[in-house]
Amino acid sequence: MGLLWFFVAETVSGQASLTLPQANIENGQQYKIQLATTTYNQLLSVAPKIYMSAESVLNSGVNTIPPERIGVQLVSVGGVTLLTSTTKVNLSLISQTVYNGLLGLLPGSVIIEYTIPVSGYAWVAGKYTTNLLFDLGGISVATIASPKLLTLTIPSFITFQPAGNILLHVDNLSYFRSQGISAQQNLSLATTVAHGIRLKTASGTFGYVPHADYSNAPDPHTPVGQVQVQLTGTSPGPPVAPSTDFQVLTPSGGLPVVAGNHNTDMLTYTLSPSALKAGFVQAGAYTANLAYEAFDAGAVPQAGPVGQASVLTVQVDDMSELKVNDPGIELAFGGTADYAQGVSAELPTHLTLSKTTPYEVYIKATSATLNDGQQHTIPVSVVQVGPAAGQAGVTAIQLSETPQKIIDGAAPVVDRTVGIRYSISPEAAQGLLGKPAGNYTTTVIYSFTAL
Repeated sequence: MGLLWFFVAETVSGQASLTLPQANIENGQQYKIQLATTTYNQLLSVAPKIYMSAESVLNSGVNTIPPERIGVQLVSVGGVTLLTSTTKVNLSLISQTVYNGLLGLLPGSVIIEYTIPVSGYAWVAGKYTTNLLFDLGGISVATIASPKLLTLTIPSFITFQPAGNILLHVDNLSYFRSQGISAQQNLSLATTVAHGIRLKTASGTFGYVPHADYSNAPDPHTPVGQVQVQLTGTSPGPPVAPSTDFQVLTPSGGLPVVAGNHNTDMLTYTLSPSALKAGFVQAGAYTANLAYEAFDAGAVPQAGPVGQASVLTVQVDDMSELKVNDPGIELAFGGTADYAQGVSAELPTHLTLSKTTPYEVYIKATSATLNDGQQHTIPVSVVQVGPAAGQAGVTAIQLSETPQKIIDGAAPVVDRTVGIRYSISPEAAQGLLGKPAGNYTTTVIYSFTAL
């Protein structure tokens, strides 16, 4: 006659409630926790087995997480550690064996270790639930409490990494003509919510520091709105002209949570040729303090906004360019009337000037005389150089091999067209009577400095 042993355990209410820490999400670090999840009550058992499954995917009412994202392993039953007889599995909708032992189990709490490998998955904020289903196998007269609620909470957060400064370095006049100039900036953040980015500037105009050689330059009070800012990449946003009010850079609905929960949002800052000409012709450093805010773009925000700041600098170098558009100037005496009336050549687009600091323009001849190549000469002083009709800001002079100023104290400009008139007056023409026929030439040099 044998003995029959049986145990009666107090029924303990259990469930699994997990919260994935923000730090683990940000760092992609695996998370583990052991929880009393259910209870085992034994009357009689031989070689018992415990099976476990999820009733459904974990559901927040908005989003879902597949149960396979969670690893489970039975740790102990009734206070007895059983790791050597248990197997770690990924939770599944299909029932799986989590305990398969030869000996009977003591009644009591069932402790399960939950493991969540965090990296490589898009964890979206919310409270996700499903039921855990338990069943028994083997030869037993025992029970295990089932179902039990599994809750996984993903916290809502946005963390914003420091934003780098932006430099638009204008060191070539071609930017003013056709290219424009742009620069990119990456904004990095970690988040569990769909997010938006908004931008504002501390002032409506750029701060200005003159070029070192132009220390008394007036502040041009260039509007920061001359710059166009746009979120670029796979989900571009609308172009925005920064102002002192926040403006949203992201598309409607924001940017989704990505695998790994780390977003890099690229902003492109652009100055068009027309914007450069309107506000940045003057050499110097133009600076604007920018404020960014990352915010929860959901219909019902869960995470509070976070901010960062950076400085936008437009650095305009001291650049200059002087073009003579008419390579040859001809003053022709074709008959006696020309000697009586004088001759002239009107060149309405003779010069094109670009200078990002105030400038002067000088002219000189490379020799004191015009020469015909046959040892016949005419003094260059017979030629007068002055403004073409309607041209302001040009002083008339008699040509000389000594540099003479024809434009003085002009403001910075890009591609200013200057009309020039070359002439020989009737009085000067009288001195040419009797000169042998021929082409008398010299070279004329224009410069920004007295060469």
